[in-house]
Amino acid sequence: MDLRLKELNKIISLIRKNTKLNALLTSMIDHCCEFLGGDGGFVLVIDDEQKVIKFELKGMNLIINKTKYEHHPIDMIPKKCELFTKKTDYYLQNTLSDNDSTTKSIFTTYFDPKPFSVIAVPMYDGKSSIIGVLSITSVKEYQFSEDHISLLKILGEQTGATIEKVLIIDEIDKIADISQYLLNYDFSYDILVNKIKDIYEAQGCSIFLKNEKDKRRVYVLKATTGVDGFDKDQYDDAFYEDGEGLTGYIAKEFKCLRIYNLANREEIALKAPGLQRTGPKIKENELFIGDKIHSFLGCCLISSGDAIGVIRLTKTEPANYFSGHDERSIEIIARYIAQRLRLDEQLAQLEAEKELNFLNQQILQFAHDANQTFGGLTDYLRTVIDWVPKQVKQAPGNKNFLDEVMNLKNLTKLYISKLSAIPYYSSELHIERNVKLKQLVEEIISMFSRKLMKEGITCNLSIPKDMTLDCDTDKIQQVFLNLLANSVKAMEKLGKTITIRANQKLDDEVTYLVIEFENDGPAIPDEYRDKIFEKHFSLRRGTGLGLAIAKSIIEAHKGKIKALFRLKTGACFEITIPQKYLK
Repeated sequence: MDLRLKELNKIISLIRKNTKLNALLTSMIDHCCEFLGGDGGFVLVIDDEQKVIKFELKGMNLIINKTKYEHHPIDMIPKKCELFTKKTDYYLQNTLSDNDSTTKSIFTTYFDPKPFSVIAVPMYDGKSSIIGVLSITSVKEYQFSEDHISLLKILGEQTGATIEKVLIIDEIDKIADISQYLLNYDFSYDILVNKIKDIYEAQGCSIFLKNEKDKRRVYVLKATTGVDGFDKDQYDDAFYEDGEGLTGYIAKEFKCLRIYNLANREEIALKAPGLQRTGPKIKENELFIGDKIHSFLGCCLISSGDAIGVIRLTKTEPANYFSGHDERSIEIIARYIAQRLRLDEQLAQLEAEKELNFLNQQILQFAHDANQTFGGLTDYLRTVIDWVPKQVKQAPGNKNFLDEVMNLKNLTKLYISKLSAIPYYSSELHIERNVKLKQLVEEIISMFSRKLMKEGITCNLSIPKDMTLDCDTDKIQQVFLNLLANSVKAMEKLGKTITIRANQKLDDEVTYLVIEFENDGPAIPDEYRDKIFEKHFSLRRGTGLGLAIAKSIIEAHKGKIKALFRLKTGACFEITIPQKYLK
């Protein structure tokens, strides 16, 4: 026996040299079979919920008949086997004898060839908790002895802690591998999901990110690989709404979710109460998660207190679940991915600001050159108009022509002023007191008179003649110009009426003017009513700066501007601004 113990210690030393779980388990079975004279055997590893997370088999096959049972036979061992129910080793000398124990039925029903003799012992981690089962079998009429059981128990006790250590090392390695890749400058989501799938030995991996432009909180597919429950041709269109399916549920609850068996409705009800069991939406259709997916692990990507996406992993092989170690590591990896997303957004913003600064310099240069050129042209026009005899000016055709020239001059001057203001649209105001509001609006309308007439658009004005406002007239006219121009553009295919109205209201002893620009063109979608005031956001082709500039000008006057809700047609912009400027 002493010689056998020395030999066993050598085997244990060899086994402990393995730093990867698969290699460690394979080494355990090979050495045990050779040392104890077994024909085959198996080793399985369980987690803290007594679920099998790893399984290696040698010299036998499992008989899988899905019509006869719901669960994989290996799943049943932690639940039914005396190793766990009585916390003792198991020894079966003759499977053909009249022993109808549950453990015997597992070994004799689901293994081929049927073992004649079986030894099975529990393995313990460093905290004396069962971490798995090590079993050696013989298909011949070979009698295992008490010495065999004692030696296998020692091996199980000595290698259980090694398994726990390898699991922890594996958890750290996963985090290190992915975090290192996330630091790469040429980072790619497609490469990322493939890396994550491989290191977790999963069959599928996907990342869904929130669509910032959709107020419904929709999560669209960013990258995917392997088997993940929906057809490859539909990847580009797949999305989940907030709370729908496992992905939407994770995003809504801000959590990490690990499900051993997706076919087990009791487990899903326990771990994801209130889950709407739907698959990803493909445009107008829904796809259910396929039967081929067995185990699921998903985690929310959180940035600045908001759910910005979900990473999910799937496995298709029975008795190959995600472990608690996997759940802990994916939570940390999800944090790193969210940080990388935030970094990419910041880099994109810096790049956009860099481009915008360059564009601003070009705009200022252009505005300066245009102003110089137009200044000379204006002086020339004024000289020519002053030179024209009065009777010629008063002639009907000439009078209209000269009026159009002056309107063109005023409009061009305003556009150049607007162009110059783009880089500095929050600059200092030059307030004029008691400016007549109706006159300001009429000047803008007159600049569009030819366009309005050509398009057949009627512009109704309802502003009291004596209504005044303290404001920077140039900047306020830029706001009115933008709103009127937007209304005309919006009614190219629908609508023929623009209404501009103003009235007073008293709020907290301050008198405000409420000015509305309304048209009967297309309605602004409700989810975009706030976003249209953001820089570079546009519902049509354009710079997306006009309404952002308008908002900054109104806010500089201590006022507010918003787009009012319209159900089907029509758009209305409401400006609320103090009648007297408040410093």
